[in-house]
Amino acid sequence: MTSSPPSKARCSPLADIDRTRIKAAEGPGLTRVVVTIDPAVTSGEDSDETGIVVVGEHDGHGYVLADLSMRGTPGRLHARGRQRV
Repeated sequence: MTSSPPSKARCSPLADIDRTRIKAAEGPGLTRVVVTIDPAVTSGEDSDETGIVVVGEHDGHGYVLADLSMRGTPGRLHARGRQRV
């Protein structure tokens, strides 16, 4: 079995994000905004971050409005999520 060489035309994920980024003033009217929280198992210094993302929806497309992910106690995490609502 042979494998093909890696493509030289790969785009970095950050370049794709920057290329498709829109300014709030250019964006569509959002029909729904959701704050999602994916909690880490622990809240110490060496813990994983808890994911906190604010996403808007319009016409079946999602728009990331903010990524507020951080390390912290459950109280701090929920307070940060509520700041954006």
